[in-house]
Amino acid sequence: MSKTIQIRIKDKRGGRFIIDDVVLNGYGEALGPYGIAVYITLCRHANMQSQQCWPSQQTIAKKTGMSVRQVKNMVDRCENLGLITREIAEGKYTIYTLLEPENKHLDKALHSMHPCTTDPSPLHSVQDTPAPGADKGTKEGTKEGTNILMSCKEIYKHFCERFNKNPNTYRLSEARKRKLKKRLTEFTAEEIKTAITNASNDDFYSGGGNRGWSADLDYITRNYENVEKLLNLIPRKGGKRGQYQSSNQPKKGKYDDVVER
Repeated sequence: MSKTIQIRIKDKRGGRFIIDDVVLNGYGEALGPYGIAVYITLCRHANMQSQQCWPSQQTIAKKTGMSVRQVKNMVDRCENLGLITREIAEGKYTIYTLLEPENKHLDKALHSMHPCTTDPSPLHSVQDTPAPGADKGTKEGTKEGTNILMSCKEIYKHFCERFNKNPNTYRLSEARKRKLKKRLTEFTAEEIKTAITNASNDDFYSGGGNRGWSADLDYITRNYENVEKLLNLIPRKGGKRGQYQSSNQPKKGKYDDVVER
């Protein structure tokens, strides 16, 4: 006897919100997965007429499964890309306004995200064909890819200096490049370098503990949580692990989570 399987068709009459195709098609790569998640959340809260909303960063973090620091970074990225503006209302809460995407903002933001070059060439002039020797499937043959690679090398050099590593033996391997590139979608190069500096100044992370264990670049860049943890680290001496300062989180506003429709 055949078994009847019931399926439920999506109700397309309501409960939906709109995101412009150009945001994913043109800005998706610059936003990254976390930036897209934050932008989608703002779209979900936005009023259909005014295109404004005011969810707190804690609310965005809860709905996206991110930390408040990461939400702050991604909101900054959305603003740099010209996708949103924000203003403080009555000194209590932030009002976000969704803007019409423009390519000029995208070109400028891509350059500011990877400032290791003085040539702010527009996005449309970048060639898709990788340079000889560049890995297929990567962007190391493009200007953007070159900038990312330069940021990776800058972070790697900083780590070697802080942890007294010999570059001839402690290499910037492809696996380490991949981790650094991933973290650069979540943090700025300066933030990652600050995390490295904090770890090097702490006895526990720099080999002064009972076991003599020392954090390496693989550990520091293993995931988002490790970088964020070390960014908030207050280094200590005497072989003890430092304390972690709590992230500065804005207070919940009076009108937080209000959604106008």
